[in-house]
Amino acid sequence: MTEVLDQFRPGGSLTRKPGYEDRPGQLAFVEAAELCFKDGGAALLEAGCGTGKTFGYLVPAIFDAVQHGRRVTVSTAGNLLAEQLTRKDLPLLQHLLPWEFTHALLKGRANYVCRSKLLDANSWPELRHSAHDDPASENEARRIADWGKLTETGDMSELGFAPDGSVWRQFSTTSEECRGSDCPRHGQCFANIAKHRSESVHVLVTNHHLVCADMLVRELTDGGQHALPGTPHLVIDEAHLFADIARDFFGYQVGRGAVSRIVRGLRRSNEAKLANELTFEATKFFTVVGAYGRSRDYKVRLRGRVEHLHVLATELARLLTAAEQAFERRMVGLPREAKADLRNMALSAFNAADRALEAVCVADVGKVYFIEQDKEGCGRLCAKVFDVADRVEAGIFSARRSVVLTSATLAVGGKFDFCRRELGVPREAKEIAVESPFRFEQQAMLVVPRSVPEPRDPRFAELAAAALIDVIRHCRGRTLALFTSHANLDVVHGRVQRWVTNEQSSLDGRLTHTLLKQGDAPRGDLVARFTRDVGSVLMGTSSFWTGVDVPGEALTGLLIDKLPFPNMSDPVVDRVQEDPGSFGGYMLPKAVITLRQGVGRLIRTRSDRGVVVILDRRLVDKGYGRVFLTALPRMQLSSSLEDIAEFLEEGEQDDEVRAG
Repeated sequence: MTEVLDQFRPGGSLTRKPGYEDRPGQLAFVEAAELCFKDGGAALLEAGCGTGKTFGYLVPAIFDAVQHGRRVTVSTAGNLLAEQLTRKDLPLLQHLLPWEFTHALLKGRANYVCRSKLLDANSWPELRHSAHDDPASENEARRIADWGKLTETGDMSELGFAPDGSVWRQFSTTSEECRGSDCPRHGQCFANIAKHRSESVHVLVTNHHLVCADMLVRELTDGGQHALPGTPHLVIDEAHLFADIARDFFGYQVGRGAVSRIVRGLRRSNEAKLANELTFEATKFFTVVGAYGRSRDYKVRLRGRVEHLHVLATELARLLTAAEQAFERRMVGLPREAKADLRNMALSAFNAADRALEAVCVADVGKVYFIEQDKEGCGRLCAKVFDVADRVEAGIFSARRSVVLTSATLAVGGKFDFCRRELGVPREAKEIAVESPFRFEQQAMLVVPRSVPEPRDPRFAELAAAALIDVIRHCRGRTLALFTSHANLDVVHGRVQRWVTNEQSSLDGRLTHTLLKQGDAPRGDLVARFTRDVGSVLMGTSSFWTGVDVPGEALTGLLIDKLPFPNMSDPVVDRVQEDPGSFGGYMLPKAVITLRQGVGRLIRTRSDRGVVVILDRRLVDKGYGRVFLTALPRMQLSSSLEDIAEFLEEGEQDDEVRAG
């Protein structure tokens, strides 16, 4: 195993990497990953921030793929990290490593422009993609159509702007809509070209959703078809998110949108009478579903058959079945591509009928069923798979030679039990937790202020805003504030905004701190502006707890409003609480992992210095608080916000001494 490890040691190929540092923890990680690839099996590898886990699994995986022909798939939680791997990390390794290798990125079909839809769009005299002829939407559509004539990959990320979802859907397709081999442009399909390219590379990068899609396709076809090539090795990065993504993926939603697409298909098939009947019945059904979801009888999720919904769902299913049969009748004598469209429509009608009846009857004990509201007050019937462990075990661990699960946060209290239960990890899987190389006791301070009451206190939001203002003052802006709910975010933001405005007016109009809030712009744009505008303040909820990487002084203060226990209004959480021991077995470990992710935003380099402020006294007052504290890096601890300024000043003095 020395050839791989030698790349990381002084004098090795990776020492030519800009900013190279010798990291003993990284060597332990690399050795564990290489052993897993060499011997097979599974490994749970936790790597604290700054360990270098990305190169830690990529280098041994590349070596094994090149030397032994055992290719690897690397899966991430989303496309942002996947694109970083293929645009930055893997090209750098191609430059540094002594082994030649290839790599490719494969996304879900909906991320690529559809050539058939693109051809239709470019043949229209006018592009009209908005029901209201919205000029902004029409402009976006024109830009996509023009780009589509020139693109070599068809990948939406290369557009140069983020189109509205409703506009992009006019140019992309889903697995339910795709004509497959019956499409006359099948051989030119961007998604198919990307998939074909991925079949032969040493390193295939994808995302958790596509891994789940591959599991599903293989299940349905008994291994006859696949969404991903069957590489011997699989790395699941950001593995702490995989179970929740799988729960969503293996579930479904059925609402007016799904039926509207079927209705449009009926009208194109000259089935106007059936289309009108289906429109009427669907509107009635989903209106009643929405009303029931807002009633006192409904609490978080559907718990048993709802009789009046079942009566309406039965009638809706009858009409959907009639639509399915109508589509099948229309196929006779049509060209292949027209048949494919009708076949997809028929399948959509069958699925909508089946899912609506299943949901109102709560027919599968392995799922939780619930109602979501749309903008018009109608309801959507939704389902999530409750326990995905057996499915993941069969579809991933039993199907691959080796599987590496990695993240900065897999263990709770030094144990991987929670992750093992969630993902069905084999008992014999190896475990290793590599600590961060950062000196948290010198670089960071944790403040749990006694001045803020427990979260249930009605004064909490008001005093949380006051605490955030103090943090902003002490840190001279440079603060990321993470919230567990949009309600807390909105209240605190309003009060802090008024303070910033008052400060500005008292300083003759000079802006003290730019206040950035989730929703004001795309997430990536907000983080980029926060990084550039040193002294700004960024406020967000769940999507900002992970993936925010802001090294340096731009992020000096990190405020967290509450311990991030799972939301009680989540249907899965509601179901979990029916089981004995759910607090210690699910609620607590889930919250610990989320908190560790949030705190991990602060210290990103060896020279960073900053403070974590958690406005939740339960961290020090409750017995379970010890579980959180022991899971966090060891930092200086304070109960007063006034200690922040002194801690930061000491750091600045130390920097001056080193500079001198």
